[in-house]
Amino acid sequence: MWKIVVSVILFIGTFIPSIEGQSIRYKRWTVDAGLPSSNVLSITQQGAGYLYFETADGIIRFDGVDFQESKWDRIDEMTMSDTDVLPICSNNGFLYHAAKGKIGKTTLPCPTHDARTIESQNNGWILHHVNGLGESELLSISGSECHKFMFFKNEKGEVDARLVPSGKLPTLPQEEEPLPFQITKSSNGQNPIIHFGDLGLFSFIFESDKINLTPFGGRRGSGFSTAIAGKNEMVWVTGENRIEIHAEVMKPMVYYLPKRLKEADKIVPASKNRIFILDQTGTIYLYDPRTFGFLDITETLHLSNRINDIFADHEGNIWIAEKGEGLYCIYHSQFGSHALGLEDSGVEVNRLLQYENKLWAATSKGVFVLNGYDWSMVSLPGNINAEVFDMGIHPDGRLFFSTDKGVFNFNNNKVENCFQDEKNIHPFLMDEEGYFNFYRQGFLYGYLHCDADPRVWPLADVGNVNAFLQDELHRVWVGTDKGLYLFDTEHISGKRMTIGSDSTHLKIHDIIQIEEHKIALATSRGIWMVSSNLSAYEFEDASQESCHALYVEKGGIYWGVNESGLFKMSKEGEAWSTRFQDAKGYEINDILGFGNNIWLATNKGLVSLEKRFSFDVSLPPLLQYERIFVNGKEREGGHVLKLDYDDQMEFRYSAIAYQNARDLVFRYKLKPNDKWRKTKNRSLVFSNMSAGDYLLDVQAKTPGGDWSDSIRQAFVITPPFWQTYWFYGLLVGLLGLLVYWSVKTIQRRERKRNEINRRFAELELSALQSQMDPHFLFNILNAIQHSILTKDNARANESLNRFAKLMRLFLTSSKQEEMTLAEEVELLDQYCALNQYCYEGDFEYNIEIKDGLDKEEETVPGMIIQPHVENAIRHGLIPRKGDGKLEVIFSRKGKQGLRCIVKDNGVGREESERLKRMSNRDRSSFGMQLTQDRADALRQLYGVHIEIRINDLKGDGEESIGTEVVIDIERED
Repeated sequence: MWKIVVSVILFIGTFIPSIEGQSIRYKRWTVDAGLPSSNVLSITQQGAGYLYFETADGIIRFDGVDFQESKWDRIDEMTMSDTDVLPICSNNGFLYHAAKGKIGKTTLPCPTHDARTIESQNNGWILHHVNGLGESELLSISGSECHKFMFFKNEKGEVDARLVPSGKLPTLPQEEEPLPFQITKSSNGQNPIIHFGDLGLFSFIFESDKINLTPFGGRRGSGFSTAIAGKNEMVWVTGENRIEIHAEVMKPMVYYLPKRLKEADKIVPASKNRIFILDQTGTIYLYDPRTFGFLDITETLHLSNRINDIFADHEGNIWIAEKGEGLYCIYHSQFGSHALGLEDSGVEVNRLLQYENKLWAATSKGVFVLNGYDWSMVSLPGNINAEVFDMGIHPDGRLFFSTDKGVFNFNNNKVENCFQDEKNIHPFLMDEEGYFNFYRQGFLYGYLHCDADPRVWPLADVGNVNAFLQDELHRVWVGTDKGLYLFDTEHISGKRMTIGSDSTHLKIHDIIQIEEHKIALATSRGIWMVSSNLSAYEFEDASQESCHALYVEKGGIYWGVNESGLFKMSKEGEAWSTRFQDAKGYEINDILGFGNNIWLATNKGLVSLEKRFSFDVSLPPLLQYERIFVNGKEREGGHVLKLDYDDQMEFRYSAIAYQNARDLVFRYKLKPNDKWRKTKNRSLVFSNMSAGDYLLDVQAKTPGGDWSDSIRQAFVITPPFWQTYWFYGLLVGLLGLLVYWSVKTIQRRERKRNEINRRFAELELSALQSQMDPHFLFNILNAIQHSILTKDNARANESLNRFAKLMRLFLTSSKQEEMTLAEEVELLDQYCALNQYCYEGDFEYNIEIKDGLDKEEETVPGMIIQPHVENAIRHGLIPRKGDGKLEVIFSRKGKQGLRCIVKDNGVGREESERLKRMSNRDRSSFGMQLTQDRADALRQLYGVHIEIRINDLKGDGEESIGTEVVIDIERED
């Protein structure tokens, strides 16, 4: 680490170049942009990551998204604490401290009016007090005691710290005066550093009632104006025209500022790559060792007023407070932009190449070469201007480059025109035989000499060629928009290579040699490794990260370029989570490692970043819980929270990342083995959670960055009473009673069902007996006998067949709960026909089916309709003595029900009852009762509802003209 620091400093001290172009990203906050006050006086950062801005109106806290303003007393100094508590030194005898956006106030044990500086040591505070006479004293506050010290130079020229009695000043020789001093925090976070101008730097420790001073850095300074702690345990000190770096483990290093910089008032080392200097004129300069130059930030940001403060946050961003004009944040960048010696630093760079141990760049304005620290342009013959597309090295050491004006070669500092007619050639390949090869319209062309005709080899139509590579076996690999091709120059043959499951649409953007017999492909579907020998090829999928250009360091570190910018990958193929966000917006044409840097050829110029960067722009956010609410009331976290099952919990957290504050992504889980769940909210609300132990685990990250360390909060949800053991015991008892009651209920239901089944069986037998009416059977047999005696054999046979069918249907219907409509219609037809035969045609009948009923699909309960037909014939039509009519009509009732209408023009119910009383017969009442009993049994057993309505038909004179029976049959769903 120190070798790098020393080399950087030695380089700075020996070489001060002209200002190079820089590309900086910054944002400005004013009152219009949400800043509560534009007059920001000082800036500091809390250990938890919050930025605090001192304004003329009070203190403002900032988390990267929102400002939180508090009207506190006017303060003199803010400082950063090692803990999450920010101590603030007030001028009214109180010590204010901020934590989680709240302010606490402590009465100091000694007056601290006009205190200027406050630092912390071992959870205490040390105040720097300046009285009205310009004398300084150090106040160390420990518990309820206050110790005052002043510093003097003794006879040996050393610094003495003397305890000052309360309310008194020490008696001093006339020539002795208190030494002015400045305090800065030590870079290692242990003890503050005190700075005594020419006498140098000291670290000090307060013990009991004395202060021990230890020289820091081993050298006295001269003319020091200010000091500040930097990275890597260093202290940066400014003096007249110079900056010194002090550390305990090395001698101080000195480098001098350019003449245009006046004496530096403040220096802010944001990172190893960027140093900000505020000089006495109020001008801010940015020095970047990667581009070897100073940039006037004051001019770039158009700053015109006095600078109140400049501060570097934990990410390396620089915050600038301009008097009355608000805040500026210059975001930390890994990238340094190079102007190539041109006024226009945005020139497009197409290709990079290392040649003669120098870096060469092919650009839209020509060829440039890096000599030491300066870029110089290579002049073309006749000083023509040309865009350079590609470069390659000939086996004899010449450098070839293709342009829009032809192909040129460079040798012994001279440029010659080689193939003037071959324009806009890119890419091309210089092979080991010295041929200049390129592809055009299905052929591979190769020039051996500038004045020779080309050889032409067929290669098939491969589309656009993006990359060439010749391997150690002299084979030419060709990367195209249509895939990978291999050309054997010895046998003059080429073939397309299959990669993975392969792919006509797999674009090959770049091909590089990794080691012997192994190459890497940058493709549209990831990075592929190809191991090859004379006869076999093995393709290995190394990464799913799409890639346009590729560079491999020694040791197997891969740098890749895609639409998302620049990424880094390990040898094993695991993509590093760090993405170089500053690469967004660039179209990167080529990537190359040279020296200690990675160089990118982009559409906006040449950009570099260090291979071994020490400050990562993708630092995980600083994450912490802010507040915890249970049912709207705040609760203290840190310990295990015990909560009821119906409590509503809200966990609010903050994540500090000032570069990507509004793009942070969070994830959380409630138990260690749970899967992570992502969110963009800065709070989590939970309610109605299951009982149990929970450990809320939250992480945050920036886009393309690493996940932060977890913050955790344990809590326990107590179960509701119905999930307790006593409730389970009660539930088991109740369940036992319920089972007992259910068993008894089922037994009663089964007994009732058995009784109904028994009754149903009896009804079936009674119905069969009802249908087998002896009088009906006698009439049928008597009619058949009469036909036989009168020798009407055909009618006798027909009637006998009908009688046999009717008996079969009677037996079937008595055993079935339901029968098809076709079977019911056949039964009624046979029955009516036999009755018509017996009574010599005293009546006519008609059976009709309406509403498209399907006779084979529709079903009707057995022995329900026939008794009503029998009743209509025997008691309505037969007594009429001729011209009787019987109609049986089936139709749809509602959506699923069935309606049957039995209608006759008989004598009517009143006349029928009179005749029955005269004959002392009551068979019809017995049959109707059986029908009703059977309907009740069907309802109880099968949910079949049968409604029977009997309507008396009357004429105009209210005389009886017949009877109508309506039977509605419906089933429960």
